[in-house]
Amino acid sequence: MGDLIARTYNFDSSSIERGWHYTENVASGETSEPVKIKSNENGLYHVSIALIAGTGDGKMQYTLDSDAEIDADTAIWFDWELGTCTGNTIDAIVSPVSAVRCVSVSGAMTFKILI
Repeated sequence: MGDLIARTYNFDSSSIERGWHYTENVASGETSEPVKIKSNENGLYHVSIALIAGTGDGKMQYTLDSDAEIDADTAIWFDWELGTCTGNTIDAIVSPVSAVRCVSVSGAMTFKILI
């Protein structure tokens, strides 16, 4: 399971957490670790995802299933609206998704999340 890393900002000598980030290199033909999206009191986050294509094509996926289903590898995954992407791609979703992941269709790539 991919873990989001807290983004910390310093204001007047105190640190404040404001969002999270995650990066993973995905080998050709592989799927990244699912990254669970933390929810806030409203259940909504603006999730930005980037695929840095490197040498191939890939697609982003999301699920609405529970943490238990994600952990048991029984979650149902949906392709991001962009489908399979060639070249560097960035997109965003505002939705209460449970988790996101990257699927390398061909070639290696880097998967980045910013919340």
